[in-house]
Amino acid sequence: MTGNEETFALAREGDAEAYREVVLAHHAPLYRWVAAELLDPEAARAIVEDLFVRGWERLRSFPREDAFVAWVFRTARTLAAERTRARRRGAARHSASQWREEPFNVALAVLPEGQRAALVLREWGGLPYEEIAVRLGASEAAVRSRLSLAREAILRRL
Repeated sequence: MTGNEETFALAREGDAEAYREVVLAHHAPLYRWVAAELLDPEAARAIVEDLFVRGWERLRSFPREDAFVAWVFRTARTLAAERTRARRRGAARHSASQWREEPFNVALAVLPEGQRAALVLREWGGLPYEEIAVRLGASEAAVRSRLSLAREAILRRL
């Protein structure tokens, strides 16, 4: 969070500079998560930019910053899942011998969505459990469980 409800309130009232501060507070972890989900930095950049434009348009509908952040991450998860499904459909049309992925990326890609999201936000985003819980709309206990399961699954696969 920006840590400043006043900044969020100003953004809700149309203050573009305040919204810029809100975006800056959440851009990096969101981008890292989407990029890890998609394994495609350009697609991730496009999704994140689109989300923050949509966020500006809908900002008045969020009473608090944590509600806004939860919406951004839920929407990012949906968009990333849609793109991943489309990519998998396309990849199924090509033979497996035509392309290879790094073993870690494969291990990450096959994790259940909730585990992958928690792992990326913690390890690449450096977010504390509380922040991850807000972004994923889960309890801290669920985040800790997802992280443990994700780490175990990756170690088994590698």
